[in-house]
Amino acid sequence: MTFQDQVPLLAESSRESQSTAGVDATKIPKCLSSQDSKIKIRVVGVNKPAADWLAPLVNAHPLPAPTIAIQKRRHPIVVSRPVDAAVLKKRANGLWLKILADAGIYAAALKGTHGRPCPKCDGTDRFAPMSDFKSRGAVHCRWCFNTDSEIRPGDGIATLRWWLECSFLEALKWLDHWLSSTLTANTNPKAQNVANQQRVQQTHDEPPSQNPLLFREIANSCRLPIDSPMLLHFASQLCVTVQSLHRLGVGYSHSHKATTWPMLHANGNVTGVRLRSDLDGSKFAVKGSKDGLFLADDILASTRMPRLLVCEGPTDTTAMLDLGFHAVGTPSVGKAESILRDFFRRVSPLEIVFIAHNDQSQVGLQGAEKLARSAIRYAPCRVVTPPEGIKDARDWLKSGADRDAVEARISLFQVVSLHLKGTFNGL
Repeated sequence: MTFQDQVPLLAESSRESQSTAGVDATKIPKCLSSQDSKIKIRVVGVNKPAADWLAPLVNAHPLPAPTIAIQKRRHPIVVSRPVDAAVLKKRANGLWLKILADAGIYAAALKGTHGRPCPKCDGTDRFAPMSDFKSRGAVHCRWCFNTDSEIRPGDGIATLRWWLECSFLEALKWLDHWLSSTLTANTNPKAQNVANQQRVQQTHDEPPSQNPLLFREIANSCRLPIDSPMLLHFASQLCVTVQSLHRLGVGYSHSHKATTWPMLHANGNVTGVRLRSDLDGSKFAVKGSKDGLFLADDILASTRMPRLLVCEGPTDTTAMLDLGFHAVGTPSVGKAESILRDFFRRVSPLEIVFIAHNDQSQVGLQGAEKLARSAIRYAPCRVVTPPEGIKDARDWLKSGADRDAVEARISLFQVVSLHLKGTFNGL
């Protein structure tokens, strides 16, 4: 007798004893003892006594068929299977670098198999992708993602669970959504452009708490390729190079009529998107954005750099990148102090130089000194201002300064003390 034949009999038996509905273990249909993946059941329109024993019964003994609809008179019982993990992993083969980068792990941490700082718990060389990363998406960290962890490494789904801190089913749903939306959009460039603009417009109205990966999606969808004429136009407007803009992930939002500048946490997660109007240069941000650093992926993956420059804003950062410095930008004067501390711990620079704005109010100088007091425990620090008559780092570059000139200016400023007094050696 098949399961379809037995369910009506069992249900009818339950109907006859509604007050004491139950099932003897000896009466469990043999066809329910399949070893296939567990199938969840939803009982609709069946009297409560039958529902009370029938749903746990079927859930405890899964069926081999992926989807079965059983009709008992006019009351359906629907049994459905979760997303198949094996199918998703097969579809994701070769795409794990992009998948995990879109999940928030910075791409530089996923290339090669040598040890590097963990994107989640820092360290120096405790994290590395496994040798078959491209096909399986497996990574490991000796500290927070190993065989003794609650979630053990092994494949890309485990990596997603570890990174997103979610359940197995939630990781499957996330991966299924990524594969469905990305692969479909890539087959239709016009649909991709429309989707990008809709996504940016959605961010303006939707709080990011509803989708923690929304800012990463916006930044990636708006990012301009390095050979884009639009990126070349912005570079000429700002008097910087295309290469530095591309390193910072600069893009363009047509709905906001503004360039997009991703803001990152020290772990590489995108915390928000800064917008800079191409009409009047005014600065604002996508609604719900949180302060972060303007940071190139290659610098995020670097360690023990001889000198790190901390600039105010993204365009000053771009100017110092053009001169060949390791540079990172803060969102505004004296902001993102805690994120900077996390970043300093990650990259361990040998010296930190804060480039302050040269304004009459000295607000920029005071903000840089505040950050230096917080950073002095990680490395020797200097607070430097451009020469007289030059407002900021970008104007310094526009005035014709080269790397040697900037380094000579830096050498005029002493390493700061805790009280930041007597720091200038110049005339």
